[in-house]
Amino acid sequence: MKFLKRIWRAISSLWNKVDDYLEQHVEYALAVTNGLKKFLESPVADVIEAIIPGDIDRIVRQQLLQATKVSVTALGIVDACKGLSDADKFRCIVAELQKLPADGRDAVLFKLAALITKNLNGAKLPQRTYDLLVQGKYFELKK
Repeated sequence: MKFLKRIWRAISSLWNKVDDYLEQHVEYALAVTNGLKKFLESPVADVIEAIIPGDIDRIVRQQLLQATKVSVTALGIVDACKGLSDADKFRCIVAELQKLPADGRDAVLFKLAALITKNLNGAKLPQRTYDLLVQGKYFELKK
């Protein structure tokens, strides 16, 4: 039980250090990965619109698109998708993700959200911090 209390204190301490700006990045990253998940479950015509909703500010949308491309490349799931236009690249990424089992796909989407958050935040924190923040925010949003 002491072990769990120490973990909880560490998580609480980290969460108290998170500013609103970083928390917004986590929410954007989760919006992208949730869009990807929806696209995986029922394809639509405009993959980029499905992944990055149109109600997000144009500048933020461009930052999200760039962060998503960088993050997907970091995951190494896009070797088959090199040299394609943005829309075709995202369709290819979706096709690659569809090859994974559901649990594997969810794990990749969580890691993708953490990498997007890291890129949006300028990689100011260790990767494990972004991983934890995304998990925490996802849990909070699913309550």
